Amino acid sequence: MVVIGVDPGMKGAIVILVLEGVKTLSVGSSKEVSGANLYDLIAQEKADHVFIEKAQSMPKQGISSAFTYGTGYGGLLAAVEISKVPFTLISPRIWTSKMHLGCEGDSPKEKSVKAFARIFPGMGDGIKNRNGKLHDGIVDAALIAMYGARYVVSYKTDVL
Repeated sequence: MVVIGVDPGMKGAIVILVLEGVKTLSVGSSKEVSGANLYDLIAQEKADHVFIEKAQSMPKQGISSAFTYGTGYGGLLAAVEISKVPFTLISPRIWTSKMHLGCEGDSPKEKSVKAFARIFPGMGDGIKNRNGKLHDGIVDAALIAMYGARYVVSYKTDVL
């Protein structure tokens, strides 16, 4: 099964999650979040399902940046509509409530990093920023994809 998770936005990411049996075979990512890139990945990877974090307005976000974010989000939705692959929009509150279970931390980002390390052990080396920390967008997109595989399409995995 090939599942794609998308964390929209400038600091977001698109992650391709390949699952076989109860094992996660690979986690690949693309740091450029665009409708065209998503469409290409869906076709190349022969995705079975796409999970996109549901867009929401952010407090103190300017009109111009909100418009840019909304335009990019619309491009992602258009890409999955045109590809005719099943997709699901997932609220951040919903996926984090399941994926952050058992993770201690001061912030949602810290909890996501801990959940990623638990679910994808040894797969974080290739997704670090220049400062040595895991890329937030890739971490979130991978967790969105695994949430979708586990709780939406009921794929049985060996973790969670």
